[in-house]
Amino acid sequence: KIRLGMVSQVPLDYMHLVCLGVTKRLLQFWVKGRANIRLKEVDLISESFVNMKKSITVTPPRTHTQTREVDNWKATEFRQFLLYSGPILLLNRLPNIYYEHFVSLSVALRILIDSELCFKLNKYAESLLVWFVKFYGDLYGEEFLSYNVHNLIHLAADVKELGSLDKFSAFKFENFMQEIKHKLQNSGNYLQQFVNRLREEMCLSVTYENSKKYPIIFYCKNNVQIVDYIQFDGFTISKSKYDNCILLHNGMYGIVNDITVIDNNCELCINRFSKSEPFFSLPCDSRKHGIAIIDLKEIQKVTISVKSIKRKCIMFDYSKYKYVFLPLLHSD
Repeated sequence: KIRLGMVSQVPLDYMHLVCLGVTKRLLQFWVKGRANIRLKEVDLISESFVNMKKSITVTPPRTHTQTREVDNWKATEFRQFLLYSGPILLLNRLPNIYYEHFVSLSVALRILIDSELCFKLNKYAESLLVWFVKFYGDLYGEEFLSYNVHNLIHLAADVKELGSLDKFSAFKFENFMQEIKHKLQNSGNYLQQFVNRLREEMCLSVTYENSKKYPIIFYCKNNVQIVDYIQFDGFTISKSKYDNCILLHNGMYGIVNDITVIDNNCELCINRFSKSEPFFSLPCDSRKHGIAIIDLKEIQKVTISVKSIKRKCIMFDYSKYKYVFLPLLHSD
């Protein structure tokens, strides 16, 4: 008898289960499913989707395929839709119950991917996934209650045992395929080439990521007095557009205008936003997960320490003078 729990000890990979499985199926319903759930503005959504890509510096290695070509999307594109673009693009475009159903999946996955919240709010994430599965058949048809959908209820238990979803997902292996390709030449003997490159790397003296002390300050090549960007563990911050949106430890948001170093102390001049409102209120106040609508007219110019930065954000247009801020969860 094998002492192996096939459910409890074999973790689920959310890249295949959620991104290539459930999220892909939902998009297929919305693009070419029944008339009552089919999106009416697919081409407009596709255009907005492509424009959103410009707001995210950490993006898939290719541009988005059109929404109508959802069958050809890669896992990273489904992940971006689920965690970032989807809740914004589908607002007021899906019937409310379908939108709330999708957002419950998005919020649950954001919790389980977050290295801190995945333990603190594990039970809540599990309850959202149970609710999602419970009503999936009512909304889309009992015949579509697949193995992928059912297994969503086990994700929280895997996270409790192994840590955040990215600790045991297949994304890092997919990303490493590009590194493998760069090590090979078109001269045959690919396995031998790869083994030789690995041996060469093992002989090199390298600085491993775990030994780095963040944040690391990088100066401009042409002027060592000017800070180019700051490297944190998993993200970078600079004055450049789309790299300058931040969430502070006090829960407030800001946009970086300047970075200075005085007596070895790094400080940032920012526009800090004094007011925020929730982007959605169901299944919870979105601000609990760092997602908020910001009014660009309500700003305070302040100077903060680099230690005040909690996370990098991405910023999407919402309306005139208003933007949606979402914490960035990925560095790949």
